[in-house]
Amino acid sequence: MKPKILIVDDDRLFLEQCLDILVDLDAELLIASSGTEAFEIISEKNIDLIILDLILKDMNGEEVLDKVKKKHPDIDFIIVTGYATVESVINLMKKGILDFIKKPLVPEEFKFSILKCLKQREIIQENKKLKEYLFLYDLGKIITSSLELSKVYDNILVALTNYLPNTGIIIYNADVTDFLEVKAFSGFDRNQMFELKELILEFIKDSLQINESDKILEFSTKSILKNIQTNYNNLYILPIQNISKKNGYILLFTDSLSQDKQEGLLLLQKHIKIGIENALRYLNAQELAYIDDLTKAYNIRYLYVSLDNELKRAERFGTNVSILFIDLDFFKNVNDQYGHLVGSKLLIEFTNEIKKCVRGIDTVIRYGGDEFIVICTETDVELAKKVAERLRRRTEECEFLKKEGYSIHITCSIGIATYPTHGTTKTELIDLADKAMYRGKEISRNIVCVAEKG
Repeated sequence: MKPKILIVDDDRLFLEQCLDILVDLDAELLIASSGTEAFEIISEKNIDLIILDLILKDMNGEEVLDKVKKKHPDIDFIIVTGYATVESVINLMKKGILDFIKKPLVPEEFKFSILKCLKQREIIQENKKLKEYLFLYDLGKIITSSLELSKVYDNILVALTNYLPNTGIIIYNADVTDFLEVKAFSGFDRNQMFELKELILEFIKDSLQINESDKILEFSTKSILKNIQTNYNNLYILPIQNISKKNGYILLFTDSLSQDKQEGLLLLQKHIKIGIENALRYLNAQELAYIDDLTKAYNIRYLYVSLDNELKRAERFGTNVSILFIDLDFFKNVNDQYGHLVGSKLLIEFTNEIKKCVRGIDTVIRYGGDEFIVICTETDVELAKKVAERLRRRTEECEFLKKEGYSIHITCSIGIATYPTHGTTKTELIDLADKAMYRGKEISRNIVCVAEKG
């Protein structure tokens, strides 16, 4: 892109002389005959260099310099005048002018000064870009510094907050499951997040068709957030996509993003993709040790890892987590009557029935024998009771192993404990849900019982 040079002088002959001298310069030349006209041009165009006379018909040239530098510190100045003292030149140099030329002009000197200034600007811009790339590289290292998925999202948030201060950020992604979830956010309090969450998910579902792309989309916050008040005028959406081709979105709420910042975000996008993919590969490798050989549900080793992550997330976002502790009633009778092989097949089928009754974002775990635990994210007591009752009823109505030539009927008892209503630690919640389940067995079996508050 050609540099833009603005020549400001109230002498028409001087302006024409400047244009003649610079006619073969690879730059866009603009002229203004007053300070007011100069300000109008500066407001409309991105000026690189101003050649300024100190005496104008409507204001002092130094006044123009001060006002422009205050609003556009990156614009450079060369002062050209026939009236100046040593003290005034020193003062102007302190204010950041690049050069000072006396009238009448010597064409070679004038042109050399401008070329020197443009070259200096080019070097400075290259240094700025280099510093920006190094900064982005350091932020990329932060993003990819962990293999723990939840930590990766925290690192993404740290990197983006450093790159775009005073920006509201929400990271939505579908990684382990097919469901878009809030992975991390900043710039909003919890109440705002609850208000924003459904609106944004609805907007993404109904209006947003975007795959991995080199384009950042821009929207007006008023068109999306409706009556919710925020301090941000614009929403920029940076797409992210993982190895499973599941879409995710980073939402950036701010006033405006320059083209340079958007290009920087697209560089960070590559690091974000790598960070998430590395964490997912690591998680997949870990899960081989966390899968129950028989039922293919998660095993007890995964229970504490998953529950720990969900409790941290619930604490951060101010949400609930519920534990369903499930035990099959009189399962020993199945083993005694049909044999352990049939009993094992029933457990496999029962696991599949559990998965049909819960959401993809919930975690099904074989606790041991015929006992199972379901971790229900963002689920309060009332919702957990509905899920548990749906599972209890489905179990009661199911004819297990019908395709195997059997028609086995069995029931289950379910205990519920919810964070933070009943407890706040992993051990406490599991123990309370277990006790609630056993209380149900003592009452009647084939029942759902909620933990008692301490």
